[in-house]
Amino acid sequence: LRVLQRPWLRHVVVDALEREHIASSSVSLVHCLGVGPIAAWSLLTEESLGPCTRAALSLNYESTHAACDLQTPSPAAATLVPISIAFLVFDLLQVNKWKHSNMMIIAHHFIAVMMWPYALLTLPVTHWFLLVFLAYECSTPFVVLRDIIDQIYGRGVMYLVNGLLM
Repeated sequence: LRVLQRPWLRHVVVDALEREHIASSSVSLVHCLGVGPIAAWSLLTEESLGPCTRAALSLNYESTHAACDLQTPSPAAATLVPISIAFLVFDLLQVNKWKHSNMMIIAHHFIAVMMWPYALLTLPVTHWFLLVFLAYECSTPFVVLRDIIDQIYGRGVMYLVNGLLM
């Protein structure tokens, strides 16, 4: 919240609820900026996952099936999934501060918190899929920034540029 007290934001009038929403969105931003790119990088570079990812990107089912060795546990999944579960639990605890909350988002968080530990600990074949889900977080900064830009600057040029990049 201290960032909201900076001189460059003094002209912005936001109430306490809006500040809490921006702070919560900032935590989400930190999470997705860390987890998303590392998951994407791991999908391409890990010895057991890289060939499967490259084959899947080629859109050739036969080569994908032959290239995949998904029996080896992924160190990246073993690290990123617990971090993401902790974030999802934190986010669920902040549901009253969400600007747009609905049952689909809550169900999404809850199901991930319940299923990902099982998938991570018992089925190495799911590590590739878990990392794909986490790599989708690369698009989340634009969603979070959209809300922050809208709160602070309104729907001007910055909002439009962010929307185009999304």
